[in-house]
Amino acid sequence: GMVLDENRVKMSKSLGNIVEPDAVLEEYPVDAARYWAAGSAVGDDLPYKEEGLRAGEKLLRKLWNASKLIDSLTEETPAEHPDLRPIDRWLLAELDSEIDFITERLEQQEFSKARDRLRSFFWHTFCDDYLEIAKQRIRESDDPSAAYTLQVAHKRFLKLFAPFLAHITEELWREMYD
Repeated sequence: GMVLDENRVKMSKSLGNIVEPDAVLEEYPVDAARYWAAGSAVGDDLPYKEEGLRAGEKLLRKLWNASKLIDSLTEETPAEHPDLRPIDRWLLAELDSEIDFITERLEQQEFSKARDRLRSFFWHTFCDDYLEIAKQRIRESDDPSAAYTLQVAHKRFLKLFAPFLAHITEELWREMYD
């Protein structure tokens, strides 16, 4: 596929409608560019839009902030998990289902479908819903079921995001789990 300009014309030096990669990387992290680049299927044209880079940058911030919160709420993952509460079992089962979908999309080289589904589940189901509930449970009663689930889910998210956000996931993994 080709990268297209804002008028959906193939970018070309001869047309003078290119965006210099170095200029993009001066303004946006490389992972934001990777996130944007994964926005199309292999062979499909991809329009260049800064909003795609900004979306990648926002996701990086969301992943960083969620990771730091999880790190502050939890300690080492226990070797054996406590009896999980229904909401924790539900979250991990939903995540397993998402992993199956994302894995299948990646195997079919449908990167944008995998990327978008992962982002949506992480942002909305995990961060907006589950993380807020788990945070309250841990702060109020040091709930081991919530702590275990947060760490297990977080490790899985870092692995899932690694193809799209390689640099930040590596940094977070080394900081939190090495």
